[in-house]
Amino acid sequence: MTLAADVARCAGIELADCSLDQVCAVCQRRTDRSAFPLLVWMSPPPAQPCAQYIPRQSEPPQ
Repeated sequence: MTLAADVARCAGIELADCSLDQVCAVCQRRTDRSAFPLLVWMSPPPAQPCAQYIPRQSEPPQ
């Protein structure tokens, strides 16, 4: 599933060891890229669990 162009994308939360937070690594807000030239971006959440998390279509909601 591709997200609509007006759904905000997120870079995710980077941990101290330069890896991504486990939830951010699979969040569709981070992994989906649109072909639309002007994407909307949001700041990563200050803490987990993220209220803006979008699971992949194949995984159950958390």
